[in-house]
Amino acid sequence: MSHQGCCSSQPAGDLAEVLMLDGAFDRSNATEVESALGDAIDADKPQLVIDLRGVSFLDSTMLRVLIQGLGDTAARGGQLALIRPNATVWRVFVLTGLSHSFHSFGRLDEALASFGLQT
Repeated sequence: MSHQGCCSSQPAGDLAEVLMLDGAFDRSNATEVESALGDAIDADKPQLVIDLRGVSFLDSTMLRVLIQGLGDTAARGGQLALIRPNATVWRVFVLTGLSHSFHSFGRLDEALASFGLQT
């Protein structure tokens, strides 16, 4: 059984923030992630990376939170990238067509490099 999801964040230089998700994410904990995303966007760091490698499950509520974060980041002139989760979870992105909406990478350094930043 998957453990309840948690999220944490850390700066990646002066211009980027990394939000790390671990566990299962659904309606019960989506507001925690939504709040963390809002805080990261408001931190005046235009580049945001969401690390999904530790995600074991996510539902449509979490997809909505990620889509909203993508829009909010773009509205502030920033960029959002994902570090892809395991193949089973990533399949949700592929089946919904969201794999084409997000810039996604296998590693943090690749995501930061896409912004022109180094680790």
